[in-house]
Amino acid sequence: MPVLGMSRRGLRGLVARERAVTSTAKRAAAALAGTALLAVLTGGCGDDDRLPPRSTTGGIGAGTSVGGRGGSGGEGGAGGDAGAGGDAGHGNGGAGGGVIAVCGDGVREGFEDCDGDDLDARTCVSFGYESGNLACSSTCSFDFAACSSPEQCQDGLDNDLDGLIDCTDPDCTAACAAVCAEPVVLADPGSTAGVTAGHPSLTAPLSCLGDDAGPTVTYEVTAERTGLLEVQMYASSSTNLALAVRSTCDSVATELGCANLASGVGSPELLSIPVTQGQTLYVLVGGEEAGTFTLSAASRTPMCGDGFIDPGEGCDDGNADSGDGCSSQCALELSEVEPNDTPATANPLTTPFVGQINTATDVDHIRVTVPSGGASLVAEVNEVNALACVNNQMDPQIEVLSANGATVLASDDDGGPGRCSRVVAPALPAGNYVLRVSRSGGSYFPYRLDVTMIQDVCGNGVVTPGEQCDDGNTVAGDGCSPTCQLELSEVEPNNTAAQANPYTSPWRAAVMPAGDVDLVAVTVPGPSSLLRAVVGDAGQGTCAMYRLDSYAEILAPDGTTMLNYDDDSGLGYCSVVQQGGLAAGTYYVRVSSSPVKPNDTFVYSLAITVQ
Repeated sequence: MPVLGMSRRGLRGLVARERAVTSTAKRAAAALAGTALLAVLTGGCGDDDRLPPRSTTGGIGAGTSVGGRGGSGGEGGAGGDAGAGGDAGHGNGGAGGGVIAVCGDGVREGFEDCDGDDLDARTCVSFGYESGNLACSSTCSFDFAACSSPEQCQDGLDNDLDGLIDCTDPDCTAACAAVCAEPVVLADPGSTAGVTAGHPSLTAPLSCLGDDAGPTVTYEVTAERTGLLEVQMYASSSTNLALAVRSTCDSVATELGCANLASGVGSPELLSIPVTQGQTLYVLVGGEEAGTFTLSAASRTPMCGDGFIDPGEGCDDGNADSGDGCSSQCALELSEVEPNDTPATANPLTTPFVGQINTATDVDHIRVTVPSGGASLVAEVNEVNALACVNNQMDPQIEVLSANGATVLASDDDGGPGRCSRVVAPALPAGNYVLRVSRSGGSYFPYRLDVTMIQDVCGNGVVTPGEQCDDGNTVAGDGCSPTCQLELSEVEPNNTAAQANPYTSPWRAAVMPAGDVDLVAVTVPGPSSLLRAVVGDAGQGTCAMYRLDSYAEILAPDGTTMLNYDDDSGLGYCSVVQQGGLAAGTYYVRVSSSPVKPNDTFVYSLAITVQ
């Protein structure tokens, strides 16, 4: 029965890369040291007076030379052989010498990982493989080609390096014959990545899938402690996968739990199953179609403050402190007072403010006051229960309303961590406003509402939420207006060559909304001109902070043929692109967000030179 531990493919890749880089660096260092030693040992005509005096205990003398263990000053003579490093001697004695490794002499020394049969007592097992013969390459670094592990039949990897994966490998014939034929052992605690492709369907489908039975894989977990077995599965593909735990693998009657609630990639299926120490349970993952996933399991003894909500607990924030929304007895410390489902019944904001969305139609209103004009209001809906945001276990929405609730001034769904919310209402006049918290989707949840007021002061060099820029002054015409709004050069639409804006300097523009593309037309005199375009920020420092990720291209006069492109050659993730040998004509520079972050929006500057 196969046992899952750390991914050996990932480990072997990491080790091999690290070893290769380390060995190369070390061999370079050794070569450099050898060159220095050669320079000391090699004499020339007329340079006898520059030869180092001999140490009385052997080795190479001279204060700064490389050599063996130095001694107190003695008569000049022939230098000793290089040897193992030693303490520096007195007088003319030098610092301890280094070993010169010779790859291929069968002795591992110096910076060599290995040499011939000298493997430093290492084996394939030392590097995470289960079997095979570790060898030494001609460059005296480890050779893992003959190391392997038995084929794991549901991890999507070619573990035994025979070119066949999972159920296509004859080694997996028995394991793939039936879902429960050979469950893979998963340690407690343990985690793994899995694939259901090529596996058979259950004769007794998972109860939460109904008749939508499809390829399914099974793991066997033996509890290390009495309490609850926490099982978590994330689908890493768009396929809908369900999670179940049974005491007998092929019997739906023994199913202890089945979860099929996740709303997509990044949202987990979770099960908490009562267990006793030594009890063996079967964890099954399957769906109507094949998919990939990550799975983890761990048993624990329930207690308040462990980050899990157990029977009898109203919350668990991972600590035993009171006053933070979840008490030391794991009871909710609510600030809200129902009813508060209209602006007229809004609760006043307190710090902290803890509320709860506990029905499908529940909506909470909270009244806030902006004390002075020109302030930006930042409101965040955060978790009470440990990691509820980042684990996508809560999906709130927040809106900023006018005092009577008639006008929505700003709103946000997923602007915070995970699916939690963060809204910014910039440059609000002094007065009363209402925050509205509701459920965007998923399960009901408690929440903590955090509100910050930031005074917008244009010209102080600090960009606040109500400002698009702040260049430290209130002068017009320098790219940032006296009200700290951007003075853009571009005129939209400009996403095709026919709509391209003629380039002027200075040039400031914005890639927004998501997916926006800007084209600038540049006249080139020829006959062999160099066109260079540098994308920068508009004075906010976003290039240096790696918050602006641009992509720049130079297009031919037809407006479609790309002559050159660049992603990250400039400051931070900003772009620098150039093309030489250009004939006279009109060329185009196209700026967009990087393919790595295609939905990013940003303000940028563009400096174009033609030589």
